[in-house]
Amino acid sequence: MKKIILSVFIISLAVSVTAQTRWFEVSKTSYVPFVGEAGGFESLFVNPAGMAGQTNIFTWDIEAGVKAKKSTIEAIQLMMDSSDTLNSPPDVNEDMTPEEAEEIVDLLVDNLDQESTDLLTDGTVLDGMSPEEIQEYFEEGGEIDVDDAILLGDNAAEHQEEIIDNAMSNIKASVEFTTKVGTLIKGFGLGGYANVYSVLSAAEMGFETLVVESGIKAGFGFNLSEKLALGVSADFAFLGDVTATGGVSIEDIGDIMSRTMYYGYAWGIDVGAAYHLLPSLTVGAVMTDLIGTYVYNGTTTLEDLMNGGAKHKIESTYEFDLDLDFGITWAPKIGSGKLLAPSLSVDYYDFIGLFREETRPEDFQGFLNHMRFGAELELLSFINLRAHYYREYFALGAGVDLLFLEVFGEFQFKQSFDDIGGALLVKLHF
Repeated sequence: MKKIILSVFIISLAVSVTAQTRWFEVSKTSYVPFVGEAGGFESLFVNPAGMAGQTNIFTWDIEAGVKAKKSTIEAIQLMMDSSDTLNSPPDVNEDMTPEEAEEIVDLLVDNLDQESTDLLTDGTVLDGMSPEEIQEYFEEGGEIDVDDAILLGDNAAEHQEEIIDNAMSNIKASVEFTTKVGTLIKGFGLGGYANVYSVLSAAEMGFETLVVESGIKAGFGFNLSEKLALGVSADFAFLGDVTATGGVSIEDIGDIMSRTMYYGYAWGIDVGAAYHLLPSLTVGAVMTDLIGTYVYNGTTTLEDLMNGGAKHKIESTYEFDLDLDFGITWAPKIGSGKLLAPSLSVDYYDFIGLFREETRPEDFQGFLNHMRFGAELELLSFINLRAHYYREYFALGAGVDLLFLEVFGEFQFKQSFDDIGGALLVKLHF
């Protein structure tokens, strides 16, 4: 395979992931409180009953996460290993070695359909194999010789546009950024948040999806008795989709202020409860969108919106569907809890959706996607180890909480092991 082909492929990948998270309430990391946990200020966004009797004078956290296909990450590593190719003019007459060809083919076919795979492997030992069979062939020690490496390069050069376009269309990475700031005083919480979720696609050479959500949220949690806590919260939010009419390339990012954007406003009220079955065992539940409305205002631009104007207003109202989240947390007391404080939690989200025909899960995985399993271990009151499983992803994380500063990072991987990612939290609190 000619090195010019490798250069085009790697450069496209680099652009797709450099500028590259999860809708605000759907995405969850291992440090998001569970429904049955007393999570302080963070419970304002999960179950307001978890704020009962708690005080966090000031909290400001910044979270960022990224997810991408494993093959995309491997391609970036390949780019780093091949920096000499990128830093000097490629020699179109220089064929790649069989070893180099195997590595490129293995990465390419993970993002190709069968038609493009056949174009690439025509006449070689890999001819007729599916992308999965090719990967299995290499995993089991299969090799290609010099003649096949040259033929692969010729095939790629001849069908470069189809192969690269197909590979690029399946190479995506998502990035989410969220910040929250607010206060919690004796169960009363008030906070503001902003969330940006984007999906970068190599086919778009930029943003395939770019949505924003920003709002304010207030709530109150109180202890009705020694065992029962109740809470209520309300929020008002702005939602906007900059890519509703199509993707935004990196080259056009400078014109984003004048780009057409669909937008609307939403508000809702949640009611929650937490009941202590035992000192170490808590059951929590929250009715989400007990009352709520989404008002679609139509289209505008960021520039017009910031100047107080809008275009083509369309008034319509959608009543939110009431739903129920519930969970259970077991946090056994070991001594004073200062040396070792473990906990295990299980949540189920959107329970009422089980009985709606349009939202009923079609299989066991669909049912499992509504559940979240987690474990936490706090050591010496400032070292935190966490793990959870949610929506087909496992997450393992660790962090430290020193006086007013908390830093936590986690590694994520999909249960099929073809997607990986990470997330980082930095929080100021006192």
